[in-house]
Amino acid sequence: MSENVAVIGVGHTKFGELWDKSWVELVEEAGLQALQDAGILKKDIDKFFLGNMSLGMFGGQEHTASKVFSEVFKGGEDSEVLGRRVEGACSSGGLALETSFNDVLAGMQSGEDRIVMAGGFEKMTDKSTDEATKILSAASDMDKEIGFTFPALYGMLKDRYLEETDAEEKDFDFIAVKSHKNASKNPRAQYPF
Repeated sequence: MSENVAVIGVGHTKFGELWDKSWVELVEEAGLQALQDAGILKKDIDKFFLGNMSLGMFGGQEHTASKVFSEVFKGGEDSEVLGRRVEGACSSGGLALETSFNDVLAGMQSGEDRIVMAGGFEKMTDKSTDEATKILSAASDMDKEIGFTFPALYGMLKDRYLEETDAEEKDFDFIAVKSHKNASKNPRAQYPF
């Protein structure tokens, strides 16, 4: 059954410190690219899933999916389209995609065709490093991980991995090599070199 679910269009903005654009403009830019790529219109969308971790803390805005869909993709509050925010820390965008896939699959199982839009975004550079670090730390277990940053936690995980496997420190260098190689092929990468 799942072979009948397909991604029919994609879009994304340039990565980087995009000071001159709001989060709504970024979502709109990527979303309109996806619609054009798919060859469909805004009115063709049945549901909308938007992955975002912490815009409430970064930008003071909750209820992001409904705001984006009513203002950008439908242009009215009387839309029957459901806009939902999906949150899962660093994997929020991926979870929005998974949720949209499952929604289309559920519709197929009930005999209903659906066109669903999914997207993910974060806009963190409008805050200072200290503010952003504090906000991001709210995704950790506040009862057990107070005072840790995510880079520190990831470092501890890496150390544990090295301790329990045959991996060596130099093996982690390949992550950077792979990432830079991929960035060199992406005209929208923040560091395309």
